[in-house]
Amino acid sequence: MQYNQGIEKQVKEYNSLDWKNSYRKQSALILRISACVVILASFLGGNPMSIVVAIVQQLITFIPLSFFITMGKRWSLVVTLFLWTYAFITEVASYMANIQKTRNITYGEFKIILAAAALYFFTMRIFIKALRVENEIRHGQEDKKNSFQDSSK
Repeated sequence: MQYNQGIEKQVKEYNSLDWKNSYRKQSALILRISACVVILASFLGGNPMSIVVAIVQQLITFIPLSFFITMGKRWSLVVTLFLWTYAFITEVASYMANIQKTRNITYGEFKIILAAAALYFFTMRIFIKALRVENEIRHGQEDKKNSFQDSSK
């Protein structure tokens, strides 16, 4: 019940909510922060090619997606859900491959996997709520369009 009321408030106050209360703006902020963290972390790797790849990857994918999310483009949230899931699965798979190769899991690797899973589920919750708001807005616009067409007959 409270979840639906939150979505209704998001739909009614779509353009006036600040970033603390807007799932759409929170989603865009998450992508921008993530891009900055990935770029900064790539400098720690030391390999110049990995730095270039990380920067280009973030500038081509997540930064533009964050701006499209801010503009309210529904497709950008769908793409973000797919890419975010893909990135999570590949990251966990690389750790699992290392664990299988060494036949040993360190406490540090275990903490990294748990932290990645917690971050993934926390952010996905926000992305999905933002998509639900966009879907509600889209359905509301379609309902208005259909009622207008019905009244003009």
